[in-house]
Amino acid sequence: MSAAAGIRHATAKTATFKQNQPGRRPSAISRAWARRIESIQMFTITKQFAFSASHQLAGLDADHPCSRLHGHNYIVEVELRGASLDARGFVRDYRELGPLKTMIDDVFDHRHLNEVLGHDHPTAERLALFFYDWAHDRWPEVTAVRVSETPKTWAEYRP
Repeated sequence: MSAAAGIRHATAKTATFKQNQPGRRPSAISRAWARRIESIQMFTITKQFAFSASHQLAGLDADHPCSRLHGHNYIVEVELRGASLDARGFVRDYRELGPLKTMIDDVFDHRHLNEVLGHDHPTAERLALFFYDWAHDRWPEVTAVRVSETPKTWAEYRP
């Protein structure tokens, strides 16, 4: 161990010892460090929703499988983040996300996405943006939305 490293190690041990003594107030440095740690803590929760729908993508080569009418069993995953928890210990109660499930069931499930979204490019990327905007307008903790068309493919919108 170098001399400088040894001094830092000894200083750190002394500072820890002094801070842990009963009746001793934390130093300004330790209070600042604690604030820094608190400011970078982040809790993340996610919830998934599912629906089935058809779509047909325009502008693709005729032999591209997505140029034909087809469908998927979609999964929408909403991510919420918070630096702190509410009094109940939640970033947000999952039950509060019920309106998203209701909207997905009523508007998207077993529908043709070209008609629902009103254009011929209902890609997973555009669905992720749509669901992000809808959810973030209601819950400011929403930080990203992912949409899956197949078990191996995901599109994410994260501003």
